[in-house]
Amino acid sequence: MKDLAFMYGFRIFVVSLILTYTLLNVTNLVVIGFVLLGLVFLVLYYSKYLKKIFWKNSYYYLIIGLSIILAIFVCTRNNTKVIFEKQNLKIVVVRDTILDNEINVTLGKIVNSGIMKGKLIIISSDILTEFKIGQVLNIYSKIEKNKYLANPFDMVFFGKVDYQASFPEVEIIGNISGNYFFRMISFVRNMVDKKIKDIFGLKNYSLFSMWILGETKTSDKELNNTFKDLGVSHILVVSGTHLTILFNIVSYLLLFLPMGYLGTIILSIMFLIVFLFLSGFSSSILRATVFWMVVAIGKINGKIINYTNVLLISLLGFFVLNPKVIVYDIGFHLSFLSIVALVYVTPLFNNYWKSNRKYLEGMISVFKASLAVTIVLLPYLVYIFKDFNLMSLFFNIVLIPVSGVILGSVFLVVLVGMIVMFMAKILGLVVNYAGSIFVWSLKVLDNLSLKANRFLFNSIFFVIIYYIVLGIIVIDFYINHKELTINI
Repeated sequence: MKDLAFMYGFRIFVVSLILTYTLLNVTNLVVIGFVLLGLVFLVLYYSKYLKKIFWKNSYYYLIIGLSIILAIFVCTRNNTKVIFEKQNLKIVVVRDTILDNEINVTLGKIVNSGIMKGKLIIISSDILTEFKIGQVLNIYSKIEKNKYLANPFDMVFFGKVDYQASFPEVEIIGNISGNYFFRMISFVRNMVDKKIKDIFGLKNYSLFSMWILGETKTSDKELNNTFKDLGVSHILVVSGTHLTILFNIVSYLLLFLPMGYLGTIILSIMFLIVFLFLSGFSSSILRATVFWMVVAIGKINGKIINYTNVLLISLLGFFVLNPKVIVYDIGFHLSFLSIVALVYVTPLFNNYWKSNRKYLEGMISVFKASLAVTIVLLPYLVYIFKDFNLMSLFFNIVLIPVSGVILGSVFLVVLVGMIVMFMAKILGLVVNYAGSIFVWSLKVLDNLSLKANRFLFNSIFFVIIYYIVLGIIVIDFYINHKELTINI
C-alpha cells in the first residue's frame, strides 16, 4: 500500500508540476480554458476513483500545492523580459550550420551587448555560407525577435531562441576553444554523412541523411513537397517513432547472436546511445532514448515495466534539464505523443484485433502500432502544419513502418561501412533500390491523394476536444480491462 501511495504521489507531483508550468507559459486563453475544462470534466467523470486516493491520503493535496509553487518559481526564473538593443553584436557559434528550407541556419550566443548577453540568436545565411562551432563573429544587421516556434537545434541544451538575424553582414574575427561535446558530435555526424554519400551516392542521400542525421546538406525540394502533399512530413525527419521501430528491429536481430539475454540488452542500450549521437542529441530522440533505456535496464533486473512511471520519469528529467522543451519543442511533442500512442492506444487494437496466423503476427503488430501513432498524432500535425490530406491516415499507417525498416537497413549498412566498406557498398545497392522504390511509391500516392486546405483540426477547439474524447475512451477501456493495467 505504501508503494502505491508513493507511486500515485510521484505521478500527481509530475503531472501537476508540468501542467502548471505549461498553462502559465501558454498565452492563448482559449487553450488554457479548454484544457482546464477538460481536466474538470475528467475529474468529475472519475470522481469515485479519485475519492479513494485523496480522501484517505490528504497529503496528496500538499504534493499538488508544492508542485504548483515550484512550477511558478521555474516560470519566473525562465521568463525574464529582454529589452531590444539595436547595435552590432559579437556572436560565438555554439552549433554548426544546418540546412533549413534551402537556407543555412546557425545557432550562436551573444557575448556582448549588456542585457542581451548570453541570449541565443539564429543566423540565416545563403546556402554557400557555413559557420563552425567556436567561431567568433561580428554581425552587422537588424536583429529581430525569433520567428521560429521552437529551436531547430538541441532545445534541451539551449532552450528557446530569442533573436534572429537574416542574411547579416558577417565578419569572422577569431576562434575559441571549448564546446568539446558538440564538436565531438559534429565530428561523428560529419563522418557518418560522408559514409552515407560514399555508400549510397547522391540519389537517395537527401532522404537517408534526414533519417539518420536529422539534416542534410543537399536539399531535395521535390521530395520535401511530396511528403508535405501526402500529409506525412513528420516521416521525413528522424523521430521517436522511427527510433522505436529501429530499436525493436535491432533488439530482434540481436537475439540471434550467441551473447545471452544480458548481452542483448547491453548492446541495445549501446545502440541507443550511438543513434543519439548521430541525431545530434535532438530532444525528440533523446526523450525516446531515455524511455527505452529505462525500459531496457528494468528488463535486466527482471522487473515488470510500468510504462507510465517511465514516461513521467523522462518528462521530469527534461523539465529539470530545460522546462522550455515541454512547451515549445514540436519534435518533443511528436515524440511524446508517439510513445503515448504505443503504450496506451496500441493495447486497444491488440485486445480487439487478434490474428490466428503466427507468421503474420509481427507484420500486423507493426501495422497496429502505426495505426495507433497516426490516430494520436493526426490532429496535432494538422493543427501545426495546417495542410491536410484526406488519405493521410492510410498513408501514415503504411509509410511509418516501411520508412522504419528502410531506416534500420540504412543504419546497419552504415555501421558495416565503418568496418568493411566493400561489403557495405554491396548491401547499399539493395537498400538504395528499396529507397528508390519507396520514393517512387510516394510519387504514385501523391497522384492518388485528396488534398484539402480546410479541416476541423485547423481549429484548436477541435484538437482539444479530440484529445479529451480519446482520453476518455482509453481510460474507460482500461477500467473495463484491469488485467491489462499491469504495465501502466
